[in-house]
Amino acid sequence: MNYIYLLRFFILSLIFISCSESDNSNFDYEDFIEEPTKTYADINFSNWKLTLPVDEDNNGSPDEYQPSALINNGYRNLNAVKPYMFDNTSDGSLVFYTFPSSSTTNSKYSRTELRELINPEDAKENWTLKNGGEIKGRLRVHSISENTNTDDTSFHKVIVMQIHGIISKEDVEKYKFSSNNGPPLIKIYWKDGYVWSHKKILAEISADSLIDQAMRYSVLSDSKTIRPALVLASGELNNNLTKNSLVTLATAIELIHTYSLIHDDLPCMDDDDFRRGKASNHIKFGEANAILSGDALQTLAYEIICDDVDLSPASKIDAIKLISKACGKNGMVFG
Repeated sequence: MNYIYLLRFFILSLIFISCSESDNSNFDYEDFIEEPTKTYADINFSNWKLTLPVDEDNNGSPDEYQPSALINNGYRNLNAVKPYMFDNTSDGSLVFYTFPSSSTTNSKYSRTELRELINPEDAKENWTLKNGGEIKGRLRVHSISENTNTDDTSFHKVIVMQIHGIISKEDVEKYKFSSNNGPPLIKIYWKDGYVWSHKKILAEISADSLIDQAMRYSVLSDSKTIRPALVLASGELNNNLTKNSLVTLATAIELIHTYSLIHDDLPCMDDDDFRRGKASNHIKFGEANAILSGDALQTLAYEIICDDVDLSPASKIDAIKLISKACGKNGMVFG
């Protein structure tokens, strides 16, 4: 399920409560007169990066401030930060502000946010699900603008906390991803007076997506990826294709290889219950779904070749013809 969250005008306060006690039992009337004092948020910014809903330096990305600029009360002296994050000295909260007329660059919504950095020197380093993690906070939506654009909500939605997904540096390099951004794992937001929490998954658990699950189950399982490696190595030697096209062709070969393994394991073929150390596709999803997922992987291989923007039409035809011939009745199917 896809959600579009529009962050609009709001003030979000993180409340930090401090208590004190005194053993002095001698007091007079003056003790009952409280002098106004300023209370500041007690936050260690050593591992937090601030993102603002503006691009004042015109570099195509939202303005960011690293921990080094925020620590030791540094954020209080940054004029560019003050309109969007500031102290409420009456209660020791930290206030966040953003507004409807601004949309954060490279995003569908406006946001002022603090993002935790496991390593302040490397934003791409992150904790893993194996490590486990926990997020805590005390928050208050102080005021928010009315939503006059749609009938979905009376007021604008506000994302208050989330655990964001980041792809590991190893996987970015291994699979040649253009970015390390992943989907949020947990998204918590305020909507018309209620706090909602959504967990995101890679695929919908429903009958409609069972084929997708079966396809991912096999094609993303542990593999030596020898065939894609050979395609990449061949391309580097010939140096006549872009890296994007090499990845496309390598992926197509792996998709067809995986489809052949799914069908080979079927009871009517080799009748194998296990593949790569886990249950074969037909054991996990049933024979019918295994056959269909194999068929889908094969056709997907040709689809991604056709969609490659760097390959010329003639190169696409040559690639599809070569692969079809190698996998057809005189090739892989023949045995």
